[in-house]
This record gives sequence, structure tokens and C-alpha cells, in this order.
Amino acid sequence: MEEEQEEEKDKQIGPSKGADLRSDVEITFEESYLGVRKQISLYREEVCDVCHGNGAKPGTKVDTCTVCGGTGQIRQVQSTLFGQMQTSRTCTTCGGTGKIIREVCDKCKGKGKIKKQTKISVNIPAGIDDGQTVVLRNEGAPRK
Repeated sequence: MEEEQEEEKDKQIGPSKGADLRSDVEITFEESYLGVRKQISLYREEVCDVCHGNGAKPGTKVDTCTVCGGTGQIRQVQSTLFGQMQTSRTCTTCGGTGKIIREVCDKCKGKGKIKKQTKISVNIPAGIDDGQTVVLRNEGAPRK
């Protein structure tokens, strides 16, 4: 089986949608005619159960970046002959996160997420055609 993670980059208000996961499953002609229930194995990113997603070793705290003030962006204003020009760039101190982790979590190495293998049961309906997609809601990667 082949897994492929596709990230959606929709700009929306509120928590963003988790990434979609894809798995190709081969079935026989008889299974496609009658329908079948299959167990599939997926690797998906889940929130680290040790640090609970903040990336810091338990018992330590996450500091706000003092360079960017927690925004993850550094803004620079220059006065020119034609007025002011403002540029912004990703903070190199925190890497755009706005947070500084002094002691990283040993399990997730500071990422806050780990890849876990999970098995899910999929109902493949009778009459499915070659190349057709079966969508499973709420089975992809967690929300960001």
C-alpha cells in the first residue's frame, strides 16, 4: 500500500483542516461486485502524548521569542525619498514559530507531533469501479 499526504493550504479563520491521507487498496473483481470490508494500515501524524504538542520536555516551559515578540515575523521599516517602505521576513531565531524551546521533548524532538501507524476498517461498497475514491471523514491527520 502506498500512503501519500496532501496538505491543503486554505486560508481560513479558526483552526485549519488536517491534512488528507491517501491509501491505494487492491481488491478482486468479486470483492468489487459484492462489496467488502477491508482493514488498512496508515501512518499519520498525531499530537505527541509526552509533550501534548508543545514540543518541550515535560516540566519545562516554552518561552516567547524575544526577537520577534512571539509573532514569528520581523518587520523592518525604512524611510526613503518616496516615503516609508516596510518589509517583513521570518524570524531566524525561532524559525517563524514565535516560541523558543530550551529543552526539547525526547519523543517528538520538539516537533509536537509523531508519526503513528493506525489500522482502520473501510467499507468498500458493491459496484465500485477501478480508480474510484472512497472518502472517510475524520480519519486524516489531526487539525493544526
